[in-house]
Amino acid sequence: IKMRNDHAVLRRGSLGAPLFVDDHVVVLAREHQGRWAVTATNNGGTARKVRVNLPAGAKTTYWNVLGGGDIAAEDGQLSFSVPPLYGTVLVSR
Repeated sequence: IKMRNDHAVLRRGSLGAPLFVDDHVVVLAREHQGRWAVTATNNGGTARKVRVNLPAGAKTTYWNVLGGGDIAAEDGQLSFSVPPLYGTVLVSR
């Protein structure tokens, strides 16, 4: 609840089609008032590295809310790891 309260983009705004989907991982992007969030869930038993194409207009630097640290997009793509049976939440800087 604290994460959603701290980041309005996780509560409001547009939610587009998935950026990535496979048997275990789903990655979604959300935008609200110029802020972006990329969320990923992994129901598999092993960590997964994913690479997604960001929507036009998306920011290029994200903070990993659950794991800490910054992640930068390169050439419009964002690469990150999703832990097993868990998720990743990235919020634009």
